[in-house]
Amino acid sequence: MKEATQEMTVTGKEWLQCQVELQLAGAEKTLLGTLAELGTDMAVVVHSSGKPFYVPLPQIRRMKLKEQCANPCDGLVEKAIAEYPDLLGRARTEGNAISYRKMLLHAKGMFTEAVLNGANAVLSGYLSSIMNDYLVFYSPVWQTVMVRLDRICYISPFREGAAPFNLPPEQLPLRPSSLTLARAFEQQLQKMAGRVVSFNLDTGRGATGMLIRAEDKMIWLCTVTGRMEWLHASSISSVHLP
Repeated sequence: MKEATQEMTVTGKEWLQCQVELQLAGAEKTLLGTLAELGTDMAVVVHSSGKPFYVPLPQIRRMKLKEQCANPCDGLVEKAIAEYPDLLGRARTEGNAISYRKMLLHAKGMFTEAVLNGANAVLSGYLSSIMNDYLVFYSPVWQTVMVRLDRICYISPFREGAAPFNLPPEQLPLRPSSLTLARAFEQQLQKMAGRVVSFNLDTGRGATGMLIRAEDKMIWLCTVTGRMEWLHASSISSVHLP
């Protein structure tokens, strides 16, 4: 006699307002916090400090349930809304679903933090443009930085009114890039041929030199010593002009 089996339906919504641990692609540390929302392309996790993290689902390798909050809301989501820009509310579509791209559109002009997959780097700056497959940041350290969308582990806005290094607004004007932006990242690399560029924020996996050619996912770079180097486009997370 066959035993009857009961189909279990799991949507992930059961974990809302619970403590979760996220293992992110290319990131050395895990992300801990309260799962505030789970959509079709983004998860929103609120840290115990109240800081919200907007995580694209393809960047989540694994999510584990830690424990349920003693209080169903635990006050963290409300704290995040009170102290940080409410991108979660603005990211909702007419059907009340959340959209990663809509969240990004509302984050334009905000002082945000982005962690880059593959470069092991944290980029803090103002989100200035959203293209088809990459974002443009203005950073007080790196100036204009272009970051591939599929290499961003998460986006997290700073508190309302926060500024890098506590600089007053008159000392940190948002300087839009003078470059004419292409819609796609690889097309943008082609437009930057003949200029000195720095890839991956010049971290251990980065490279700096004159961009000679970018075509068919092959990138040719001339280093400061005059040596030619070849990189594959898949190894590039970001590019900026030093």
